[in-house]
Amino acid sequence: MRAADVLGGIGVDTHIAYTDGGYANVGNIAADLAALGVKKVRDGISDGENGSAPLSSYIALARAGITFTFVVGGGTSTTASIQYTLGKIEALAAAVPGSVDAIEGPNEINNGTLTFNGQGGLDGAVALQRYLYQTVKADPRLPGVKVDYFTGYSTVGFGAGPDPSTTSGLADFDTQHPYPQNGGAPAYWVDPGMALRNEPGTKGPFVYTETGYTTKLSDVNGVDATVQGKYTLDLLMDTAKDGASATYLYELMDAYATGSPQGNAGYGLFDTANAPKLAATGIHNLTAILADTGASAHTFTPTPLPYTLTGLPQTGNSLEVAKSDGTTDIVVWAEPTLWSNHAEVAAPTETVTVGLGGLHAVSVYDPLLGSTPIATYGATSTVAVSVTDHPLIIAVGPTLGAAASAPVSSGGAQAAAIQTVATAQVAPAVSAQTSASTTASTPAASSLGAATTPTVASTAAATVASTTTTTGTDVSAVPLGATSAGGASLLAASTATASTAVAADAGASDPGFTAVTNRNGSRTVDITSPGHTIASGYRDTFQVHGMAATTFVFDPGYGADVLNAFRLNGADHDTISLPGADFANSIADILRHTQNVSGGVRIVDPTSGDSIRLTGITKAQLQHNRQDFAFHDAPA
Repeated sequence: MRAADVLGGIGVDTHIAYTDGGYANVGNIAADLAALGVKKVRDGISDGENGSAPLSSYIALARAGITFTFVVGGGTSTTASIQYTLGKIEALAAAVPGSVDAIEGPNEINNGTLTFNGQGGLDGAVALQRYLYQTVKADPRLPGVKVDYFTGYSTVGFGAGPDPSTTSGLADFDTQHPYPQNGGAPAYWVDPGMALRNEPGTKGPFVYTETGYTTKLSDVNGVDATVQGKYTLDLLMDTAKDGASATYLYELMDAYATGSPQGNAGYGLFDTANAPKLAATGIHNLTAILADTGASAHTFTPTPLPYTLTGLPQTGNSLEVAKSDGTTDIVVWAEPTLWSNHAEVAAPTETVTVGLGGLHAVSVYDPLLGSTPIATYGATSTVAVSVTDHPLIIAVGPTLGAAASAPVSSGGAQAAAIQTVATAQVAPAVSAQTSASTTASTPAASSLGAATTPTVASTAAATVASTTTTTGTDVSAVPLGATSAGGASLLAASTATASTAVAADAGASDPGFTAVTNRNGSRTVDITSPGHTIASGYRDTFQVHGMAATTFVFDPGYGADVLNAFRLNGADHDTISLPGADFANSIADILRHTQNVSGGVRIVDPTSGDSIRLTGITKAQLQHNRQDFAFHDAPA
């Protein structure tokens, strides 16, 4: 499978027509999509009816590179109403040719009354679908536009609808909305055999135009932002491997505040303040890691890599993704139970050995932590990674030679060091050869290339991927969800913050610590005297050297930091100060977002998606040393 096809199949649902909430800011919509690296949107279409968004909003997004699937029909529909809606779609297609991917039949007919020219129920939906298909295919103003099937056909009360893969004149793609239930892992729910039960003996082309997880904990299907982030990445890999032509995540943003009359459904990738949840951070990094900017990215013929996997857990899976430059990305993930009785469940860690059949240069990535490698190998024939509950990407370069005569052993010193890094923690990258030695190095800046800034103005949006730069600096170093005025570049500001944050210490002139700023804007801070207060920058690593009574202040945007030799208890213990609003000023909430990982624990901010890894410490120890935490008000 080509990387460009995997990324090209990722879409997001929006509600552009709604002008009474977050979707009223079209600039934010454009910037959020750019930050995600997603260009496909599913929505209805409006032109100012009853205060809805004008057609110009859709045209502006289309000119920024967004392509649309539009839902047509629903409620009381007639031939005239369908023609009216198609007229708006035709106008968009004329204004921005190629901006309409598909037109979808009625949405979830089980969730509302539908009639078409007076005919109701399943028969009415089928009649509308048939009319829609025939009309679109005959419309010279909609060349090449596909037609997706209506949804809701297999719900009790309607029974199974006709199979569009065996019944002509209905749709190019079967369609459904396979939302995982009760916080369960996605693989079961998005499997075509489960989701497309109206196709008992066939599996034609299909798309999922809604799916996802809500972070509204009062919802029976609600999970926290950490689980949403992990399972969302798993879901995207599942549907790609299952053959879905496109998967649209519901939805881009939480457009309404909790307690508002409209209500906050909680499905957004961005929260009510337009800040990214962990799912948005993961997608941003995933699309950067898998990006293929080659001229033949969409047309080359992939050459399979004969890789093997040893130790894959029962819920594990893998997907081979090819790039036009000869790189093969092996995606490995597992889907253990992460949510039970309204609480997060710690995932087990399984060591998986990837056999490559020859010598290759390899880089390992974790999209929940960044878009730069967490481990690199100059030439190796096997890679051992620690798989937990979300995808790791093993980027394998072209063959360098025959398999090593003595492959890496899972019990050797090299393997132990590799596994420590490959648990997906941010630390200096491991550069490993086929010998038993490891060498620390700084991860190289991203070479994925610069994205193009959308032309739609944004007043407060996530503009990471829309920042234009030609310096080769990793744009993922800019905090996802940062505020932008008019789409201006945030890269310089982010780098400055990272390299000067040490000035927050009252004793900045004290030789008690030094900060070395790395190429990606991160620092390695050596602390050799006690009593400092240090504000974290982006992806810092702190070496405490046994010195105590140091307070580490973490504000949103710190990325993924590492604390080595953190002192837990005693009168001179160290302190971690976190944004109170992100953790409800509750140490219990911090512990809910803490998990044991190889070599320590990881604390994930449920709002910003930032993380801190404490080495040599367990979650149980933190539970008994709550005096080590404090809260502060994060800067606006």
